[in-house]
Amino acid sequence: AGMVAYGNTAKNGLFWDDDEFITKNAYIRSFRYLPQWFSQPLTAGAGVNSNYYRPLLQLSFAIDYKLWSLWPAGYHLENILWHTAAGILLFVFLSVILSERSESKDLGSETSDPRKNDVVARAIAFITSLLWLIHPAHVEAVAYANSRGDSMATVFILLTLILWMKNRIKASAIVFILALLSKEFAIITPGLMAL
Repeated sequence: AGMVAYGNTAKNGLFWDDDEFITKNAYIRSFRYLPQWFSQPLTAGAGVNSNYYRPLLQLSFAIDYKLWSLWPAGYHLENILWHTAAGILLFVFLSVILSERSESKDLGSETSDPRKNDVVARAIAFITSLLWLIHPAHVEAVAYANSRGDSMATVFILLTLILWMKNRIKASAIVFILALLSKEFAIITPGLMAL
């Protein structure tokens, strides 16, 4: 569904902020700049000062550059894959939450049969995830190459929450750090855990 909804973005070019993030960014052209990824802003390789600290995003652009050089379709394909991965993890996250809820409380079915409740929980998780995956509100995060950080952080936030719910605390903490290194808004994750 993610490929169908956003596959047409592969024909887009690299534009606007993609210049600072990708096309003019010397730091994505070689892994020898790894220290700069962690010590300078994301756009420093293009000679632009910013407050963007996203070393993992820069790593993904460096991998793309090694694979595709500046061929835009490769960058857009990776965006689609990250967004689709986020949709799959949203399904897993909702399935875990709703399955736990169905064990403790009936999800509206006439019987308290746990198997039927699990089917209802998975159906709700699937429909919700599918709607999230194809919703046009996400078009900027997928169609705009340098907005990949949104999808990357979402993948790592959801993975952090799933691991947390499964009592894999150390793994959850490590993945939370990956989320923070992808995009700044990942700082909300501890609040989501508290909820």
